[in-house]
Amino acid sequence: MTKVAVIEDDVPTSNQLRDWILAARPGLVVDQWFDRDAAEAAIAREDYALVTLDIELGRSATRGSPSSTPSTRPAAARRCWWYRPCRQRCTAAS
Repeated sequence: MTKVAVIEDDVPTSNQLRDWILAARPGLVVDQWFDRDAAEAAIAREDYALVTLDIELGRSATRGSPSSTPSTRPAAARRCWWYRPCRQRCTAAS
């Protein structure tokens, strides 16, 4: 079964995204995650075909925009919110 992850801390927005996805493709399984740590754990253990992501979702101690990312990371990594090894090449790193 094809799985989609919706990562959004605002519950009404997350529910709306879920509803739109299911309306477009009723056979999908949609998992919702409301914080970054839970989302990262789920993505590490599950095989999602698609991930929708609130790009301003940070860790609880560093909530805010991606501009709070330490500047010691390579430029390509600063554009990629996850900055971790992926199964596929991240388009932000190209």
